[in-house]
Amino acid sequence: MIVNRITSISQVQLQMFRDMFPNNNWDLRNSLAFVENKNNYLLIAENEGIPYGFLTAYTLPRLDELNPEIFLYEIEVNVNYQRQGVGTLLIQKLLEIAKEIKAKEIFVLTNANNMAAMKLYQSTGGIRENSDDVMFVYFLNQTKV
Repeated sequence: MIVNRITSISQVQLQMFRDMFPNNNWDLRNSLAFVENKNNYLLIAENEGIPYGFLTAYTLPRLDELNPEIFLYEIEVNVNYQRQGVGTLLIQKLLEIAKEIKAKEIFVLTNANNMAAMKLYQSTGGIRENSDDVMFVYFLNQTKV
């Protein structure tokens, strides 16, 4: 299995991703805009051209330092390939990228009751800094149900 950073995407690839990850409604135009932005990361774990998992992340420049941070936004592994090291490979690739760009840190948000995510992040070297962190969300121009 290999992990690659995707910087271009075709309609055929996009359909393959939709088939493997049916909860994602990726659009070709939006996907192209995302992967063509050098500050965005779409990492795909694949075997013989079949995507097993993906990770998206963003480089965040800082005002107080030259070294950026990376926000690991989402990671998903197809249900048929979970608990087989796919998520670990994706995070290891992001760690390599972070070192290459001299990022200060990578951070990710999850829910404490998401035990699979908690185990993955801890097993790949993630540290829970604060037990009382809280995330607020502002929903703009939409109704949250």
